[in-house]
Amino acid sequence: MKKYLILIVIFIITISCEQKSDCSTIPQTFTSYSQAEKIIHSADFKFTDNADTSKSSWIRGASFYSCNGKTGYFEIETDRKTYIYKDLPIEMWYEFKGSTSFGKYYNRYIKGRYRLSIE
Repeated sequence: MKKYLILIVIFIITISCEQKSDCSTIPQTFTSYSQAEKIIHSADFKFTDNADTSKSSWIRGASFYSCNGKTGYFEIETDRKTYIYKDLPIEMWYEFKGSTSFGKYYNRYIKGRYRLSIE
């Protein structure tokens, strides 16, 4: 029993000590959206933030990840899928978060711009 307890403690310590990759390891282009999501979610960013999208009729989540505090990755989850945008200015993130309609702001200022490159 004591051996199992020690193994469990070692396992928990190992998991909690896993280090995230830093921003310098994020590639400029990705081979797929799933690769981009995996790399972005495992990176250690200088700044991360989420928007409360619970009042939106079709946006289920929105997050912003920045290495330099100036531009970053904008991730938006809709009823259909998740989209990732690159090099979105942080000011636009704050405008998005403060908008009265996330969908209108997204469609007017973000959709079709700041595209993430997939090879």
